[in-house]
Amino acid sequence: MRGTLGIAALALLLFPALAKACQEPGWTPFRQHVSDARTIFIFRLESTEVRRTQLGSSAYMEWIHGRIRVVSSLKGDASKFRSVRFSTDGCDAIRLDTGHYFLAATRESGPELDLLVQGRSVIDLKYQYAESAAADRREGQLLRSIRRHLSDGTALPVELPDANRRFWTDAFQPPPPKPAKQR
Repeated sequence: MRGTLGIAALALLLFPALAKACQEPGWTPFRQHVSDARTIFIFRLESTEVRRTQLGSSAYMEWIHGRIRVVSSLKGDASKFRSVRFSTDGCDAIRLDTGHYFLAATRESGPELDLLVQGRSVIDLKYQYAESAAADRREGQLLRSIRRHLSDGTALPVELPDANRRFWTDAFQPPPPKPAKQR
């Protein structure tokens, strides 16, 4: 028994752990990004590729570079934005699915939206935006409430983004809730 435990302990020391221990990042909440933004716009993520920079003989840094197409500006001039930079790994991970539409709120002016620097300043608009729909049916309630906020100061939704919206951009999902015990 002692031999088995010793081998198991040695194996744990020799192989890197798969679990990641990250502190809760100090990201600015999305609703604060909306309040502070110079530019708020809708974009479609057209393509992505992995990019890498060597930091020495064996060390390197990787990130995702995405080509975007600006679809609509809600505030400011978003016409200069052409790309987005983000990570799908580590403590600053975010999930941006190619082909989806996103709402970005930023103080940047382009041409790159750098999410490695500013964190969670985008939300996925899945089920909230349909570019091919008629103009009066293109935007969902979320976008309409943000437009109202920008035009007349109407309060933003209390939870922005809500849990369903966060699901589409959070790279690391929380574990599902434990089932309630039956009595």
